[in-house]
Amino acid sequence: MTIHTLESISIQELTSAFNSSFEGYFIPIQLNETVLLDKIKAENIFLEYSVGVSINNQLVAFILVGIDSKNNQMLSYNAGTGVIPEFRGQHLPQKMYDYLLPLLHKNNIRNHYLEVITQNQKALKIYESIGYQITKKVTCFKGKINEPKQLFEYQIFEFDFVSESTIQSFWNHQPTYQNTLSSINRNKNAHTFLGVFSENGLLAYVIYANSNARVKQFGVDKNYRKSSLGHHLFYEVQKANPTQEISLINIDSNDTETITFLQKIGLSTTVEQFEMMLKS
Repeated sequence: MTIHTLESISIQELTSAFNSSFEGYFIPIQLNETVLLDKIKAENIFLEYSVGVSINNQLVAFILVGIDSKNNQMLSYNAGTGVIPEFRGQHLPQKMYDYLLPLLHKNNIRNHYLEVITQNQKALKIYESIGYQITKKVTCFKGKINEPKQLFEYQIFEFDFVSESTIQSFWNHQPTYQNTLSSINRNKNAHTFLGVFSENGLLAYVIYANSNARVKQFGVDKNYRKSSLGHHLFYEVQKANPTQEISLINIDSNDTETITFLQKIGLSTTVEQFEMMLKS
């Protein structure tokens, strides 16, 4: 058994290990090499800070680690932990963290985040044993958007830039790592930005991934809510992706206004997750 960083592992081997690990998961995940490369780019995954376990020259477990900053402090994000089924029960996640945390600490990265599905009690106990603590619960959604009935007096345009200072006041909660503007902008061409504009500027917006119609961010100016702006934006996403269900991940479970809105326009809860944090 060898524990090592992942920069020398080919994308083919990493994709194979990823898919083997998540086959039969609560929500089965299967990626091709292009999608995994997109994930590595968007989530700022550093393979030299990511770790794996190899047995007989086969990658059997891994932790993908994204790096970013928040409030002028470096942070790491667990972008995926996987163990191939036949190698489970050997405490490989704990062994990888024993290797990973000193490596990150040495590089002045001491705040660590992840999300874990609330039903995954085994993983939750592992992360708690490592020292992670629950910071909040988040909810994921999926479904087809129903057609708005309310008249719409505005036009929707594509745009290609928005600053966080412009849209922060539109938010009810802070986006989690995968949904931050920095994550979106790292792979900007893979996303579509739609906005409702008036002479007063931007009134509402939605940003979604072109590959799977996943909405990464949306928001409505608080002075223009209950005017169906958000509903019409989501319906535009649906019209552009008529055969796909629209999805969102990691909506703060305490944000009842947003959750009620999403349910009203046709989305349903898929899973709930805990966001967890560790200070090392």
